[in-house]
Amino acid sequence: MTNRLSQETSPMISTLNDLAKLANYSLMDSLNCDPDAKAHGADHAPRQVFTGHYVPVNPTLIKDSEYVAHSKNFFRELGFADSMAQSADFVRMFS
Repeated sequence: MTNRLSQETSPMISTLNDLAKLANYSLMDSLNCDPDAKAHGADHAPRQVFTGHYVPVNPTLIKDSEYVAHSKNFFRELGFADSMAQSADFVRMFS
């Protein structure tokens, strides 16, 4: 765990906006999208994908989602403030 010092000195992530600023999608640059994927992510029907590494889809909202488990240690390791778990935006994003 060589990152322990950097996690302790870096500021806590307290909002989804803070987290979004740290997002890195460079992995997507090395993957191929399924050429048969529907435009704008409207591709929710299950099917076998013969080419491509992923199929982009729009997320589907889970009605009345709930946050059912929390680990203060895990949040600390991720650099997340515990208060994020109480955020409606956080529950909506990660449920």
